[in-house]
Amino acid sequence: MNDIEIRDYQSDQFFVREVVESDREYMKAVAAAEYLFGRLYVVEPEIGIKVYWDEMIKVKGDLNYLAFLNNGDLLGRLALQGINEDYPELAIVIVKEYQSKGYGYLLLKQWLNWVYSEGVCNRINVKIDCDNKKSVGLFKKLGAIVDDEDDIIRCHINLPTRTIS
Repeated sequence: MNDIEIRDYQSDQFFVREVVESDREYMKAVAAAEYLFGRLYVVEPEIGIKVYWDEMIKVKGDLNYLAFLNNGDLLGRLALQGINEDYPELAIVIVKEYQSKGYGYLLLKQWLNWVYSEGVCNRINVKIDCDNKKSVGLFKKLGAIVDDEDDIIRCHINLPTRTIS
């Protein structure tokens, strides 16, 4: 899977595009909403955003995207981490304003099926903190298959997703 590039994605509800240098301001809302990292961001926002940007966004071999509602509102971040591995790992963060409203499910269902149709991969891996009940529920709804469960739930989703709309 060398030199993978996913173009922008557009649907009736969402617009997804690759993160660019000028997106640092957007990342503040994403960093604040991230399940574990958000705790650091709340305490030290300037240090937090620098660390988040350097450690999460600028990692070689990852594809990072921002997701927007079609009205222009920032919805969150999507990433395929370790894209050159057999099965990349998915990361998703929905900004606080839009959490628990069904957007994560709809976005992932559409975007992951599109990623599959683009020939990027036929499976993704996911790691979920076992205390993050919202994410656990989301990935169960998407049909995730649990591979290992401890403090971190390691699972995978075979693409295309075969969930009920």
